[in-house]
Amino acid sequence: MSKHERSVETDAHLDDIEDGAGCVEIWERLSERREAVDDE
Repeated sequence: MSKHERSVETDAHLDDIEDGAGCVEIWERLSERREAVDDE
């Protein structure tokens, strides 16, 4: 696996977060996603 492929795979969890989002927006989105997984 190339360095670029690892980077894309590592960043996949950020795909639905808008460019320029701040720390709070990112934290909220990741928390919401974590809660959704816990509910399954």
